[in-house]
Amino acid sequence: MNMSRSMATPVLTFFKRLKNIGIFLVALAVAIIGIPFKLPAYVVSVAEYLALVGAVMIVVVMATGNLDRPGVRSKTGTRIRSPD
Repeated sequence: MNMSRSMATPVLTFFKRLKNIGIFLVALAVAIIGIPFKLPAYVVSVAEYLALVGAVMIVVVMATGNLDRPGVRSKTGTRIRSPD
């Protein structure tokens, strides 16, 4: 399976939660970095690492979200399969 197909397939609930956590971390980091007044350097540094971790989580989830294994079912109970 190539990368574009993998990113276009449905994801399991676990991966959806991980993606949402990653989005939250990136949003939090952007909010901290974007504050208009001066913050201590360690706070900005932690925010930069949060943005990095969140972005990596999102990319990993999008790349591995489809587990094309027999028996893997979606939330509705239907079998998840890759698009033809």
